[in-house]
Parts: sequence; C-alpha cells; structure tokens
Amino acid sequence: MGEGPKSPLQPPTYGNLITILSIDGGGIRGLIPGTVLGFLESELQKLDGEDARISDYFDVIAGTSTGGLVTAMLTTPNENTGRPLFSAKDIKDFYLDHCPKIFPQHSHDPIPHDDTLSGITSSVDIATKENLDDLVKIGEELLKKRVSRVNLDTGIFEPSNHETNEEALTSFARLLSQEKQRRDTRSPHGHAAASKGLVVV
Repeated sequence: MGEGPKSPLQPPTYGNLITILSIDGGGIRGLIPGTVLGFLESELQKLDGEDARISDYFDVIAGTSTGGLVTAMLTTPNENTGRPLFSAKDIKDFYLDHCPKIFPQHSHDPIPHDDTLSGITSSVDIATKENLDDLVKIGEELLKKRVSRVNLDTGIFEPSNHETNEEALTSFARLLSQEKQRRDTRSPHGHAAASKGLVVV
C-alpha cells in the first residue's frame, strides 16, 4: 500500500474512461448512499492508501437534494491541503450526528416514494435514532444483496447476475484505481508526481 493518490485527478484525455458519480437525494435516506460510498472509499483505500478519497477518482460528482449536500461534502477542499475536507465515512457520521437536530423527530412526509423502503424508513425526515440506525442497516444489507437492474419493460428491479453489490463495488474500486494510475502515468503533471513517489503505479 502506498502513500495514497495525492496528485489531483488528471484530465480524462490521459485515461480510457470518463468517470461520473451521481448521488440521488432523499433527506435522511442519504445515509444509504453514504454507507455504500463509505464501503467504496474503504476499498479504494485498501488499493491506494488511507488518504484516498472518493473525489480523487471522479471527473464529475453531482447530486440532487440531499445528494447535492453529499456532493458538496465530498468535493469541498481543505484550505491548507487542498485535499477533500470530508471522507465518505465523515458524511455518514455527519448524518448520524446532525440529522436529529435538522429534521423533526416525528413528521409526516406527504410525497409518495416509488422504492422498496416502507414505513418510517421511507420518510425523508424522521430523524429518530432508531430510524437513522435502521437506514444504516439498510445500506449495509444492500451491499450484501445481488446486483439488480431495472427491467425497462416492467419497471421492476431484477437480479442481473450472481455478484453482490459489495463484490461489484470492490471490482469498481479496482477499475477506478487503475484509471487514476493510468492517467497519472500518461500525464506530464501526474508522471512528475509519480516519480516523486506520491502515486502508486
């Protein structure tokens, strides 16, 4: 394991892929993508060092509603280092610490949701400790489920292969790490950083 990807992500012209991360909204349900992104970041850290951050690997990170807040947290630079101020784990911790202060403990959400969540966990703003813990568990259980894709004819999610989401994210982390290393190697700026031992090649 090296020191981590401290050079900025080089332009996609030096790589083979354009990398885009899109994060959906959903109020306190942002804990679910926060949990999934935390897992992805931990896999990247296994490959590239503990300083690796989600924002080191994507050309564009965008989100709606709560996804926009997560996007801002993932991409806000530290004034002193220029590195991302928050890790994916920091985002999950932020939700657990601050949602009870931001959202009411008991609320009625009138907006219908077309997803697999039901009861209190489908709400975007019931921030009881029990519900927040349940949302984290849902994110953790989602990692263990088989990868699914929406059937465009029926609109129903169906398992697409025998791989779990966790296994798919581990493979995806390898792909992202290889793409970053490829760009660092091909880019004059990235190559200079690599020659100083700042990038694992």
